[in-house]
Amino acid sequence: MHPDDPFGEVNFPVSRAFWDGDEDGSYFEVDKRSVSLEIKCALELDDDATVLIAEGDLVVDFISGYLKEKNVEQCGRVQISEATETHQLKRVLLNIHRPTSQLLVCCVTRFLTPEVCNDVLNQLYDKIGSKKRFIGLVSRPVVDHASGERNEDRSFLIRCLSVNGPSPNGVPLLEVPNYITGLCAAAFQMSVVMRSRGQIFCVYAEEQDFDRGTFNELSRSVRKSFLGEDGPWPRTTISVGSASGDRGNIYC
Repeated sequence: MHPDDPFGEVNFPVSRAFWDGDEDGSYFEVDKRSVSLEIKCALELDDDATVLIAEGDLVVDFISGYLKEKNVEQCGRVQISEATETHQLKRVLLNIHRPTSQLLVCCVTRFLTPEVCNDVLNQLYDKIGSKKRFIGLVSRPVVDHASGERNEDRSFLIRCLSVNGPSPNGVPLLEVPNYITGLCAAAFQMSVVMRSRGQIFCVYAEEQDFDRGTFNELSRSVRKSFLGEDGPWPRTTISVGSASGDRGNIYC
């Protein structure tokens, strides 16, 4: 088995959405204001449980397929609706899996617009509970700029799941290249988490400047989430940047 392919050969479809409706992708007349999230299953997790939110058709396909292959319990399916510019709507599903008693996986297709997806995640956050840790994943397809074609990085998808086993507090560590996005801490909406060679890198999703207080809060949040509540923590470099390109480092 290749070290970069810890799970062996995994076959999965690329860019397949979870459609709820006709196979031809029919549209449904629904008012955008009716978008709502209904969790059709009991989500009885401890307060310190982790919710892994997979956003993006590529990541959703891989994680859902991998969990199904491993016979992981699917504890619910949630229908989500998104209105288009023509006031019509595509219906998709949010698949909810429970790999362990301490981890819940929610797969959200990226066919939803960012605004609707954020609304759905906020509802999910409110319904599941604010005391739980949330980790979100967003696919970043690799683009061959010479040909203009997308080249999906299979190793990135495979490595979305932990290759190092659980962290000290039971949260799978994400050992992935820089196409993945990630952590949603209680006070932040961050878009990238990458752990490599003892360093944890975070990229902040919002297009805004950063101050030292933000860096310090990010540092504490990330170290607690991934390295446990109690120190001493190993020396860690946390790189933070905004979508507009502003970046900075904090060494802790």
